[in-house]
Amino acid sequence: MRTLATLPLVGLLMFVGCSKESAPGGPGATGGKPTTSPAPGTPTPATATPATVASEKNTFTLKVPSTDVDITQGEGDDVTLSIDRGSDFKQKVDLKFEAPAGVTVTPEPASILSTDNDIKIRVAAAADAKPGKAGLKVTAIPETGKEISESFTVEVKAK
Repeated sequence: MRTLATLPLVGLLMFVGCSKESAPGGPGATGGKPTTSPAPGTPTPATATPATVASEKNTFTLKVPSTDVDITQGEGDDVTLSIDRGSDFKQKVDLKFEAPAGVTVTPEPASILSTDNDIKIRVAAAADAKPGKAGLKVTAIPETGKEISESFTVEVKAK
């Protein structure tokens, strides 16, 4: 019976995917993380003004892994970070990282060029890194407009 109860959860996780997405950033971003239902008084696509639609097109979101990135002490793993660009967002986005003690990210800093949508980074744990889970914060900084941050979990495993 327990197996039957977990099937819908597994299906939901498969539907959600393997990345999580930030709030919008860039020149057209106004704040707040998007929700499934807009707050009262917020324009919806049917009632949005041309200025609102235009500004939404000049934004981007940052996607990071939604599952733990497992790294053994003294080793590393490649991780893909990506941005989802609005149709008018053509800027380079610089990335800064705040990694837990004993964990490094290369390249640091990194950039997603205006012609690209993703970048591969290397997340590595020192040989003496403390085992356990910790957050790695990624800040995405456009040339103009609002910067955004999102975190993912790194789990350092004992060798």
